Amino acid sequence: MALQNPKHTDMIVTAGLTMALESMNFVRPMNEAQVMDLSMMVIETASEDNLALEDLILFLQNLVRGHYGSNYESMDIPKFMGKFEEYRQERHESMMRIKEEQDAQYKALPVNDRYSEILSDGEKRKHREAMIGELVEKATKDKE
Repeated sequence: MALQNPKHTDMIVTAGLTMALESMNFVRPMNEAQVMDLSMMVIETASEDNLALEDLILFLQNLVRGHYGSNYESMDIPKFMGKFEEYRQERHESMMRIKEEQDAQYKALPVNDRYSEILSDGEKRKHREAMIGELVEKATKDKE
């Protein structure tokens, strides 16, 4: 999250956190020092699963909308990080589902399409002939 410009990223994260937390109208809101500490913690932990600023913004939008529960009386760093961990887990599960779907789609492709990007036409033909030969040989053995 903060690889290119750490100070700029910290300012953006702090501003986003401040705006989100203020819009939630807590009875006991976080003070400025706590928000700054939270900002540093979010940035430090972002590298664990390659979070981008967009991920934080999406999480904050969902938090304000009550996706992670409502009726907050107060917010502190442990509560926030617990909710943020829920988002990160959801994100991880979504990414795994997408990867599994992509793998399944790839496996469903005909063999010649899988080779299309890495083999020349002559190599594809040789592979097809070899596979056909193996299938014929196996079918012949099965009949005997």
